[in-house]
Amino acid sequence: MLDPAIHHFILFLVLFFRLGRGAADVMKYRFADLPVPPGLALDGGKSFIFESPGTRAGHLVYSGFRNYGAIVSFYREKMVEHGWRLVSSFERDQATLVFEKPGWVINIVVRKNPISTIVEIDIGPREKGFVEQDIPAKKKK
Repeated sequence: MLDPAIHHFILFLVLFFRLGRGAADVMKYRFADLPVPPGLALDGGKSFIFESPGTRAGHLVYSGFRNYGAIVSFYREKMVEHGWRLVSSFERDQATLVFEKPGWVINIVVRKNPISTIVEIDIGPREKGFVEQDIPAKKKK
Protein backbone atom coordinates (compact mmCIF):
# COMPACT_ATOMS: atom_id res chain seq x y z
CA MET A 1 0.00 0.00 0.00
CA LEU A 2 1.27 3.45 -0.87
CA ASP A 3 2.03 5.99 1.81
CA PRO A 4 -0.97 8.43 1.90
CA ALA A 5 1.33 11.40 1.26
CA ILE A 6 2.71 9.76 -1.90
CA HIS A 7 -0.79 8.79 -2.98
CA HIS A 8 -1.99 12.41 -2.60
CA PHE A 9 1.08 13.73 -4.46
CA ILE A 10 0.48 11.35 -7.39
CA LEU A 11 -3.20 12.34 -7.49
CA PHE A 12 -2.19 16.03 -7.49
CA LEU A 13 0.21 15.48 -10.43
CA VAL A 14 -2.39 13.59 -12.46
CA LEU A 15 -5.01 16.28 -11.91
CA PHE A 16 -2.56 19.13 -12.55
CA PHE A 17 -1.38 17.75 -15.90
CA ARG A 18 -4.86 16.65 -16.97
CA LEU A 19 -6.41 20.07 -16.30
CA GLY A 20 -3.48 21.92 -17.82
CA ARG A 21 -3.68 19.91 -21.06
CA GLY A 22 -7.45 20.19 -21.17
CA ALA A 23 -7.48 23.99 -21.04
CA ALA A 24 -5.55 24.22 -24.32
CA ASP A 25 -7.77 21.57 -25.94
CA VAL A 26 -10.94 23.43 -24.96
CA MET A 27 -9.83 26.47 -26.92
CA LYS A 28 -9.03 24.36 -30.00
CA TYR A 29 -12.34 22.48 -30.03
CA ARG A 30 -14.94 25.09 -29.07
CA PHE A 31 -17.69 26.11 -31.42
CA ALA A 32 -18.60 29.81 -31.18
CA ASP A 33 -22.24 28.98 -30.35
CA LEU A 34 -21.52 26.09 -27.97
CA PRO A 35 -20.71 27.35 -24.46
CA VAL A 36 -18.61 25.18 -22.16
CA PRO A 37 -18.71 25.72 -18.39
CA PRO A 38 -15.42 26.94 -16.87
CA GLY A 39 -13.49 24.16 -15.18
CA LEU A 40 -14.32 21.44 -17.69
CA ALA A 41 -11.49 19.92 -19.73
CA LEU A 42 -11.88 18.33 -23.15
CA ASP A 43 -10.90 14.68 -23.42
CA GLY A 44 -9.19 14.79 -26.82
CA GLY A 45 -8.88 11.00 -26.94
CA LYS A 46 -12.65 10.51 -26.75
CA SER A 47 -13.68 13.53 -28.85
CA PHE A 48 -13.74 14.26 -32.57
CA ILE A 49 -14.87 17.08 -34.82
CA PHE A 50 -15.66 17.14 -38.53
CA GLU A 51 -15.90 20.51 -40.25
CA SER A 52 -16.24 21.41 -43.91
CA PRO A 53 -17.69 24.42 -45.69
CA GLY A 54 -21.32 24.62 -44.64
CA THR A 55 -21.36 21.76 -42.14
CA ARG A 56 -19.92 20.63 -38.87
CA ALA A 57 -20.39 17.64 -36.63
CA GLY A 58 -18.70 16.28 -33.60
CA HIS A 59 -18.69 14.27 -30.43
CA LEU A 60 -17.11 16.21 -27.56
CA VAL A 61 -16.39 14.74 -24.15
CA TYR A 62 -15.58 17.05 -21.24
CA SER A 63 -14.95 16.30 -17.58
CA GLY A 64 -14.25 18.33 -14.49
CA PHE A 65 -14.84 18.87 -10.82
CA ARG A 66 -18.07 20.84 -11.17
CA ASN A 67 -21.43 20.32 -9.51
CA TYR A 68 -23.76 18.19 -11.66
CA GLY A 69 -26.80 20.42 -11.04
CA ALA A 70 -24.80 23.58 -11.80
CA ILE A 71 -23.71 22.16 -15.16
CA VAL A 72 -27.28 21.19 -16.13
CA SER A 73 -28.48 24.69 -15.16
CA PHE A 74 -25.60 26.26 -17.10
CA TYR A 75 -26.67 24.53 -20.33
CA ARG A 76 -30.36 25.30 -19.81
CA GLU A 77 -29.52 29.01 -19.52
CA LYS A 78 -26.52 29.54 -21.78
CA MET A 79 -27.66 27.53 -24.80
CA VAL A 80 -30.72 29.79 -25.16
CA GLU A 81 -28.42 32.82 -24.97
CA HIS A 82 -26.48 31.36 -27.91
CA GLY A 83 -29.58 30.98 -30.09
CA TRP A 84 -30.50 27.36 -29.30
CA ARG A 85 -34.02 26.21 -28.42
CA LEU A 86 -34.56 23.44 -25.86
CA VAL A 87 -36.50 20.67 -27.62
CA SER A 88 -36.56 18.07 -24.86
CA SER A 89 -34.91 17.07 -21.61
CA PHE A 90 -34.81 13.86 -19.62
CA GLU A 91 -33.41 13.43 -16.13
CA ARG A 92 -32.96 10.38 -13.96
CA ASP A 93 -29.43 9.23 -13.15
CA GLN A 94 -28.16 11.62 -15.82
CA ALA A 95 -29.51 14.62 -17.73
CA THR A 96 -30.08 14.57 -21.49
CA LEU A 97 -30.80 17.94 -23.08
CA VAL A 98 -31.65 18.28 -26.78
CA PHE A 99 -31.37 21.71 -28.41
CA GLU A 100 -31.91 22.86 -31.97
CA LYS A 101 -31.55 25.90 -34.16
CA PRO A 102 -32.34 26.12 -37.86
CA GLY A 103 -30.43 23.30 -39.55
CA TRP A 104 -28.60 22.10 -36.42
CA VAL A 105 -29.18 19.86 -33.43
CA ILE A 106 -27.18 19.28 -30.23
CA ASN A 107 -27.60 16.46 -27.73
CA ILE A 108 -25.95 17.12 -24.34
CA VAL A 109 -25.64 14.37 -21.73
CA VAL A 110 -24.45 15.27 -18.22
CA ARG A 111 -23.43 12.35 -15.97
CA LYS A 112 -22.21 12.11 -12.42
CA ASN A 113 -18.98 10.23 -11.93
CA PRO A 114 -17.53 9.29 -8.52
CA ILE A 115 -14.65 11.76 -8.97
CA SER A 116 -15.96 14.24 -11.56
CA THR A 117 -18.84 15.22 -13.82
CA ILE A 118 -18.82 14.06 -17.45
CA VAL A 119 -20.44 16.04 -20.28
CA GLU A 120 -20.88 14.43 -23.71
CA ILE A 121 -22.02 16.65 -26.56
CA ASP A 122 -23.10 15.48 -30.02
CA ILE A 123 -23.55 18.26 -32.56
CA GLY A 124 -24.52 17.99 -36.19
CA PRO A 125 -26.79 19.05 -39.00
CA ARG A 126 -30.50 18.36 -38.78
CA GLU A 127 -32.29 17.00 -41.80
CA LYS A 128 -34.81 19.56 -42.96
CA GLY A 129 -38.38 18.41 -42.45
CA PHE A 130 -37.44 15.25 -40.57
CA VAL A 131 -38.56 16.44 -37.15
CA GLU A 132 -41.78 17.86 -38.52
CA GLN A 133 -42.90 14.58 -40.11
CA ASP A 134 -45.78 12.79 -38.44
CA ILE A 135 -45.15 9.41 -36.92
CA PRO A 136 -47.27 6.96 -38.89
CA ALA A 137 -50.07 5.28 -36.98
CA LYS A 138 -49.73 1.59 -36.25
CA LYS A 139 -51.62 -0.41 -38.84
CA LYS A 140 -54.62 -2.35 -37.56
CA LYS A 141 -54.79 -6.04 -38.39
